[in-house]
Amino acid sequence: MREAAAVNAQAACVNLSERDSLRVLALLENPPALNAKLLSAAKDLPQPPRPCRRGTKNRFASSTIELPSIAAREFQLSMPGV
Repeated sequence: MREAAAVNAQAACVNLSERDSLRVLALLENPPALNAKLLSAAKDLPQPPRPCRRGTKNRFASSTIELPSIAAREFQLSMPGV
């Protein structure tokens, strides 16, 4: 179990040079325009299930899992005891 946790922790961290980290931040602030290949791939993604109409039981509620974002997980990992 400890080996798995170590592998996960190692895979979750990426060390970037100052130049590369500035490039990532610049791309996040000003993403490139969408191209046809990316739009096609996005259209091919499976659609999430739609909730039932109002007044009926949501049959997907019991199977819905909310996953923390990568940023939240990184914050939790960097805060011991949290």
